Amino acid sequence: MLENTPNDYDGFYFFPHDDETGSGVRYDFFKFKDEYAGGVKQDATEVGDMYHIAFIESDDNGIPAVKETFDAIFVDPVVYAENLFGTNLIGCVVRKTDKSQKWFEDHLTSLREKCKLYKMKDQIESIARN
Repeated sequence: MLENTPNDYDGFYFFPHDDETGSGVRYDFFKFKDEYAGGVKQDATEVGDMYHIAFIESDDNGIPAVKETFDAIFVDPVVYAENLFGTNLIGCVVRKTDKSQKWFEDHLTSLREKCKLYKMKDQIESIARN
């Protein structure tokens, strides 16, 4: 586990990240608030907790899209994300609770809408240039 990983989090975003120390992965950890806070873990095993995962990937033109979503059991999801270094994937990992499914579905809808808007913006700029 990374040295600066919080002890208690509901999820995190991960991004490929280049800085003065070299390449790596940047993490943004978060806790659920309001109606999503305090959920009871779902489908946890003695091996690890169940997580919702979403991957976003850019095509050759830099247009992002939600490429894959799934649920998986992880001993340490941060180590899993760290091992994705070099794939240029952006992602979101969320601990599965009795309240997380709605948050995850809403988040995916928002991501897909943002990706669609980004693609439309790119197409409009391309038309304007030509």
